[in-house]
Amino acid sequence: MNPLLMILQAAPKIATAIQTIEALVPVPGQGLAKLEAVIGLVETEIAELAGIEPQLEKAISIIVKLLKATNLLPASAAPAAPAS
Repeated sequence: MNPLLMILQAAPKIATAIQTIEALVPVPGQGLAKLEAVIGLVETEIAELAGIEPQLEKAISIIVKLLKATNLLPASAAPAAPAS
């Protein structure tokens, strides 16, 4: 399946994972740890996403920015930098 289509279909679950991790760890400066947690949760739920981690990281960053812009995620939640 097309990676973009997989990510779009998973977007609601990704957003929920982001909000859940932020609620569990509402500490700024932990973006990388939060990113890794979200990736782990999402890949556990949707195994097909494990093969497209760079695209998944970018999608998570975009969703975090959207959730912050729409006040659905606290301002203290900084978007995570993609792992190198």
